[in-house]
Amino acid sequence: MDISPIESEVRMDRLKNLENEYERWEHIYKYGSSDPFYADGVNLNLVRNHIIYEKQMIEEETPLFMFDEICQRELPPIVPSDYIARKDEIRKNAAIAMGIIDADENLIFIRQRAESLSDKQMKRLCVPAVIGYAENLRSAIKNDDLITMRRYEHYQHYLDSFSDLVRRLNSESELAQTDELDIEEDDELEDELSI
Repeated sequence: MDISPIESEVRMDRLKNLENEYERWEHIYKYGSSDPFYADGVNLNLVRNHIIYEKQMIEEETPLFMFDEICQRELPPIVPSDYIARKDEIRKNAAIAMGIIDADENLIFIRQRAESLSDKQMKRLCVPAVIGYAENLRSAIKNDDLITMRRYEHYQHYLDSFSDLVRRLNSESELAQTDELDIEEDDELEDELSI
C-alpha cells in the first residue's frame, strides 16, 4: 500500500516529536520547569505519558519505525510527583530575590504611602496585592515552598510592578480618578438604597 507524501511526512514528524519529548523530559529533570503551580515531577510524568503515546502511534501507524534508535530508547522512569530539580539553587535564588525586593526603594515608598491611602484607594490601586508579592516570597521561604520560590527567580517583573505603582501613586490624576470613582460609587449606592 502506497502512502501519500503528506502521510509520510506526518509519520516522520512522529519520530521528531518523540525525540523532542525525550529532550524535554531530560531538560525538566535536570533544570526543572517554570510551571507556577506544579512540581517538576508532575510535568515529568506528563511528558513520560507523551512519550508512551508517541511510541504507540508510531507502532500503530508505521511499525517499521519501531526499529529506529529513538523508538528503542528506554522509557524514562516514573518520578515522584513532588520532585523538584535544583532545590538548593531555588532556595539560594529566593534568598537573593528577597534581599533585592526588601531593599527596593519603590516597595519601601509604597509601604510608607499606603498608610495615607483610603481603603478604596488601596483596593483600586491594588496596593495590598503589590505589597503581597514580597510577603508571598517571605512566606514561601519560611515554609520551604519551592514552587512559589521558583516564581521569584525572575523577580524583575515584581520590581516593575513596584515601579509602576509608585508612578500611579505619584500621579495626582490617578489618585483623583480613584477618588472620583469612590464618589460615583457612593452616589450609586445611595441611589440603590433609596429605591
